[in-house]
Parts: sequence; structure tokens; C-alpha cells
Amino acid sequence: MNSYLYRYISFETFVGMVQSQALTFVLPQIWDDPQEDNAFYSFVKNIDNIYKKILFLTAHEKTYAQCWTEQGHSDAMWRIYGYGERSVRIKISRNNIDYLDNVQAINVQYVDDLCLENSDDYFQALTKKRKAFEHEKEVRLINCYRFNSDEDFEKHVKAFLIVNEHEESIALLNSLYPSLSLEEQVAQVLKLLNMGKQCQKIKKISYSHIDNFIEGVMVHPLAPKWYVEIVKEFCNRNNLMFEGQSDLYLK
Repeated sequence: MNSYLYRYISFETFVGMVQSQALTFVLPQIWDDPQEDNAFYSFVKNIDNIYKKILFLTAHEKTYAQCWTEQGHSDAMWRIYGYGERSVRIKISRNNIDYLDNVQAINVQYVDDLCLENSDDYFQALTKKRKAFEHEKEVRLINCYRFNSDEDFEKHVKAFLIVNEHEESIALLNSLYPSLSLEEQVAQVLKLLNMGKQCQKIKKISYSHIDNFIEGVMVHPLAPKWYVEIVKEFCNRNNLMFEGQSDLYLK
């Protein structure tokens, strides 16, 4: 059975998304909720195998996500993501998530305590949220880093040991990048682990190969009529289904 996901965004973000034909994923570590990562780190804390622990810690630095919701008509969502009463709500089919490159859609679980006990599910750790946010009915799209070989994983382990000041850090650096200067070696390690000045906080994932990916566009219920017409015209020019203005507050 098909179902829909929704995202409430500014008009500028909407235009950029349509023009690039891509979704913008970000590192969960930079989201507004300061406790967002608590579930993940409690999950890692319970892992006994040091190599498995390093695997998840390094992969986490390259895991990106984007928030959607199952709430198609919500006063709370229009108010929180109103953007001066100029926001738009886009609609996509949940089935189409399967056609995005290395992306999974997982429903967020709202809990009292973000600390996980005896859990071995990495994705569960990425989809826990405090009950204060339960009104969002969030579905999280996750793009998780995949190690492409044993050599790739070994390289990440060495880099992890280096940034954690292992006693053989210099030897490890030279084994990874023997022909580079120390400064260049450090830059390569940070780039590999996606840390420090080399950190890439956002990641674009294309949907251009999916026909009719955006299946509907709706405008904020309190937006002025002239603005509604602008959004309508933009949708028409880009062959997007314009669903009109939300009638949430219609008398």
C-alpha cells in the first residue's frame, strides 16, 4: 500500500530543490536538538568489540539524514515551519524512497529516555527522539556510509586511532600516506573521517531519475493570494502538481 511523506519548507529551499533535482541531507550532529545524538552514543557505549565500535563511530561521521513527516494537514507543522507564512508543503510517495541512492526511510520512535540498553540496531539509534517532539510524526531518511572493502575499513581504523592520539600515530600516518608531508597527511585523515575543517556537513542526493518524484505542492494557509499565484506559476513551469492553498483555517 502506497503512503505519502510531507516536508514543510521555505519557497527558496523549494526552488533550489527543484532546480537541482536533489534532496539536501545533513549530519544529524548539527540538528537543533542538543540531545539528538544521545541514543547513538549510548548504543556505541554498549558495544564490546573495539573494531565494531570504531566501525560505527567512523560511519556515523559520514551518515546524513533528512526529516519528513506523515502529517499532511497539521496546524503545528504550518506554524513551526511557516517561514513568515510563505512556506510550502511538498508531497512524495514513500515507495519512491527505495529508488534513491543508499537511502532508507525509518519512522522515528518517541521515547522518555534516549539511552539505549542492549541494542545492536544502528538505525534504531538514529531514529530515537524525545516525546516533546512527538507532534512531528517524523519519518527520517537516512544515508549511511558503506565501507566498500576490508581495506577501506582498515584505513578508517588507522585514521581513527591517529585522531585519538594512538602511540604509533606517526607510523600509522606514514603507512596511510607515505609520500605526503605531515600537514598533508593530517588533512587527508580529517577528510577521510569527515572531521574538522575537512568536514562536509551536507550531502546532495539526486532524484532526477525518478519520474514525478514531487507529487504535490501546497501553500501555507495564511499566505497572501499574490504569493499563492507565484508558487502556482512556478509549479506550472516545472510540471509539478499544484494542490493550491491549504484550507486549514478556511471559514
